[in-house]
Amino acid sequence: MAKKHILVLGLKTFGMSIVKQLSKYNCEVLALDKNMDRVVEADEYATQSVQIDTRDTDKMNSLSLNSFDVAIITLENVEESIMAAMLFQEEGISKIIVKSINTMHRKILEKQP
Repeated sequence: MAKKHILVLGLKTFGMSIVKQLSKYNCEVLALDKNMDRVVEADEYATQSVQIDTRDTDKMNSLSLNSFDVAIITLENVEESIMAAMLFQEEGISKIIVKSINTMHRKILEKQP
């Protein structure tokens, strides 16, 4: 079975726990966050860790996003979360999992094509 390539965006407690668990299952994990301390912590578990602001679309596009099987978004900022989900969808990531912050956030995400 081929290794899964999984991107985790947002490395606070929930996102970091996902990165740690995925590292146990022989997955290729790209861990992303704008906070360098969290990126450094994730580097111990992820295949690669990158400090990035999701609003920097040029840098986001430089990550070869279309090579990932799954994207997991755990950002607490609703706008950034929605923008990231749309970008990942446009780049061809087939499975996108988003931690919604509230009911309205969930409804907006469910309306994505």
